[in-house]
Amino acid sequence: MFTPGYPPKKVSLRVGTQTFDMSLIRGEWAWAKTASEDKEILAAFQRGRTATITATSQRSIITQ
Repeated sequence: MFTPGYPPKKVSLRVGTQTFDMSLIRGEWAWAKTASEDKEILAAFQRGRTATITATSQRSIITQ
């Protein structure tokens, strides 16, 4: 679950070398679309050393 502080149009999460589309968006919040993708994200966090969340606003402003 992630919130950029505004209703995003798109949210992605990069953990190590893997990128995940946080495609379930409700208001300001974004989640993985499925429980299996959620498990993949958790496994990536256990292996990865870095994580970056990128959100794109309705006006196409990018926040990392």
